Amino acid sequence: MWPIILAGLRTYAPYITLPAAVVIGAVGFGIERSIRGGEQTNYRESIREERDERLLEMTTEEDCTQVESLKQKSFIPRTILDRTKPGRFES
Repeated sequence: MWPIILAGLRTYAPYITLPAAVVIGAVGFGIERSIRGGEQTNYRESIREERDERLLEMTTEEDCTQVESLKQKSFIPRTILDRTKPGRFES
């Protein structure tokens, strides 16, 4: 008799497990909500949104018409290779 019952449970396991999981989840959600008091969670903006806002504020604060000369090449980092060849970027 047990092999027949176990075979039936194995066959119909998805049909039994899903409703049981839904019921257990709903009961757990109700208990947690009653314990926490049902208050809303304070959500923060994502890190990407905060970064975009900060970059937008930085770009609006500075004057975009005042830029450095490209002849100075200040955007190129000073490395050991630059120190070994004096006058490499002077022209």
